[in-house]
Amino acid sequence: MRRRKAQIIHSPEVTVVAVPYHGGFVAEFKARIPPSHRRWEPKTRVWLVSPERGEEAAEVARHHFRIVEENRVEETPAVFFTNGYGEIVAFITRSGNYYEGVGLSAKIVREIEEILEKGGF
Repeated sequence: MRRRKAQIIHSPEVTVVAVPYHGGFVAEFKARIPPSHRRWEPKTRVWLVSPERGEEAAEVARHHFRIVEENRVEETPAVFFTNGYGEIVAFITRSGNYYEGVGLSAKIVREIEEILEKGGF
């Protein structure tokens, strides 16, 4: 059964996969994407996948989730802000540009502004 929404952000250096927990997805994802091409980021709750395996990761997501939102960006995301549902609501790129998604909370906006005021990372 397909569930909720998955988000995929393809960039030149990494593919970011944000999904709510789904045991079937995790099992297939780990079976198809070798450990050397994936890394779990527990703080932001996203998978980072090498660009070579990005399309395959998206295919796994399409198999398990009803809605898969895919974006392609020219800059590599560096900092992610997620909500409690496994969705990326914003990210900042390495050059300091940021992308805002739907449902951006005031707290996240303040955090983004603080990072940008400090001149980045």
